[in-house]
Amino acid sequence: MKKQLLIIFGILLFSINFAKAQTIKDTIQIRKSTFGTIYLKDGKSLNTGRKLHKLIKSNPENYSEITIIKTNWVFATIFGGAAGYIYGNQYATRYRRSSPDWVSLSAATALFGLSIPFEIGRAKHIKKAVLIYNKGLMETSKNKTLYNFGISNNGIGVKIAF
Repeated sequence: MKKQLLIIFGILLFSINFAKAQTIKDTIQIRKSTFGTIYLKDGKSLNTGRKLHKLIKSNPENYSEITIIKTNWVFATIFGGAAGYIYGNQYATRYRRSSPDWVSLSAATALFGLSIPFEIGRAKHIKKAVLIYNKGLMETSKNKTLYNFGISNNGIGVKIAF
């Protein structure tokens, strides 16, 4: 009987380490996929930009990252949109049986090439902003548990404080 009680008490002490309070942290998970990075919160995708921006904006440390993200987005959109317009225009002239303007196509390629570094920089700063957001949540969350083994009025026991 003493052996069984000792085994049960050992298993109980071992499992207490894993059985902490179910504090829900609103962290954003970053997952890599085939077509880029996916940001998830509670299993739902946040890749629409507005939702993700609204979440990371709540942390004041992210202000510098958000301004960099916005400027990179603006430049990537301008260069990419201009390149797309020129490509589309040249594609339409091809259907009108006229020869494409190779200077315009090379300019469109250069504009497209200029938009790529801005998009890569935007993705890096979004990841950095999400990590700053998650770090801020970890610092402010109250998930510290205290274990006290001692004697009380009721006898010997383990007191767990959340």
